[in-house]
Amino acid sequence: MTKKRSINAGNGLVLLFVIFTVLCLSVLALLSVQTARNDALLARRYGEAVQAYYAADAQASRIRAALEQSRAATVGGIPIAWAGERAHYVCPVDGALQLEVVLHMNGTASTVEQWRTIPQGDWSAQNTIAVWDGT
Repeated sequence: MTKKRSINAGNGLVLLFVIFTVLCLSVLALLSVQTARNDALLARRYGEAVQAYYAADAQASRIRAALEQSRAATVGGIPIAWAGERAHYVCPVDGALQLEVVLHMNGTASTVEQWRTIPQGDWSAQNTIAVWDGT
């Protein structure tokens, strides 16, 4: 008797499909873990930035309260620039920002004319842009 030998290709295709599926799920899992790490890092940096801003804001408020008591040239190590009844001072927020405050003093009270964050240092535009000239 002769036996017929048959090849079952269905098992091989199923195995290839399972391997492909596991590979795709592994890549998606790695991408999800990396995204979670990046989100955590971004949240930590944002939290530090907010904390630094509100620390500078609290310092500026303490300086304002001190200036309402007396006209001083410096308060807490921060120099105060006076122009008539206007007081101008800058509190550092972080390495890139600072909080600029301009107050109009009315005796023992003050009115805020400006309370904003500004970049620290000078900014200059880059004058040259490398553009492909076609050669």
